[in-house]
Amino acid sequence: MALIICYYRSNMKSNEGVTRTGIVILAAGRGARMNHAIPKVLVLVGGVPMILRALSAAEAANFKTKPVVVVGYKKELVKKIVGARARYAWQCRQLGTGHAVAATKSLLYKKVGQVIVIYGDHPFTSANLLRRLASLQERTRAVVAMTTVVVPNFLGPRRIFLRYGHIVRDPRGRFVKRCVEYKDATARERAIREVNSGHYCFEAKWLWQSLPKLKRKNFKNEYYLTDLIGLAVAEGRRVAPLALKNWHEGLGVNTMEEVKIAEGVATKNLKSKSYEL
Repeated sequence: MALIICYYRSNMKSNEGVTRTGIVILAAGRGARMNHAIPKVLVLVGGVPMILRALSAAEAANFKTKPVVVVGYKKELVKKIVGARARYAWQCRQLGTGHAVAATKSLLYKKVGQVIVIYGDHPFTSANLLRRLASLQERTRAVVAMTTVVVPNFLGPRRIFLRYGHIVRDPRGRFVKRCVEYKDATARERAIREVNSGHYCFEAKWLWQSLPKLKRKNFKNEYYLTDLIGLAVAEGRRVAPLALKNWHEGLGVNTMEEVKIAEGVATKNLKSKSYEL
């Protein structure tokens, strides 16, 4: 089934022209597991909506392009908070992360050589991370560069990483061979301590060619952005991992438990053993 895409045009006009790197922030989700009436990305961490934390990192990376925020659920609330700091793409139906990125094509196609994709519910993404990710993709000529987190174990607060995609590297340990979702992983794969932390930098030409190849053959009936990793490997293309030194940069917030962990990080409460990784 082909991707169903709806486009939303803001009343802002861009005169940025053709530049090297574009940034997409995914912010269309509802966040049902939080039981909030507001979109998940507007939940406060350290007194700041998560979307603004991600947006600040994108701006500070200084790629000289205005970030593109993908909106969906209660989009007007997100737009009110973000304002003119971003351009907007509208995900008209909740059909997954791959579908969300496809909605940005009209804003980025043939305008950038790289497309960085980050989640609006990752409150500790840094500008340095984004610059390093872009550099890695360019340096290795990988069609995808992605961040990972290596944890010593999955105990205490680290248990949230257990259900992230587990990374299988090639025999030399340089490139990603597979990213195995927890529900699909064997016991051996679930024991792998390197997990996908959810930041991507794509070669733009390959991204636009590959998104239409995504299928909804999964239990959620959605287009998964992470399926592009397997597609790249199947084509014999490179997928380059960037292992993060700071675990919190890979922390995604999807539940109230994760909000509490994020609050601990935001308030510098790292001396407590309950937040040590």
